Amino acid sequence: MYEAMILITEMTFVARSHRREKIHKYGHMHLDDFLTRRDRFRNEVIIAAHYSTRYTDDRIRRILAKKLPDLLDGRLQVWL
Repeated sequence: MYEAMILITEMTFVARSHRREKIHKYGHMHLDDFLTRRDRFRNEVIIAAHYSTRYTDDRIRRILAKKLPDLLDGRLQVWL
């Protein structure tokens, strides 16, 4: 997945309050998973979708702007 030209993936959770251990148990990914592995992504484009309905689009944008302002060097596209 780290070397696919275009990676389409889910980023269901973005808020700090959601524990990754519980999220992973149900097969979901958290923004922090992307942050801790950012150096492994060799993709030209990364499309992240399938955000939890617990968040508004605006809240997702604000959290991403704060925690990942460069959007993985401009390669991350957020599908809301």
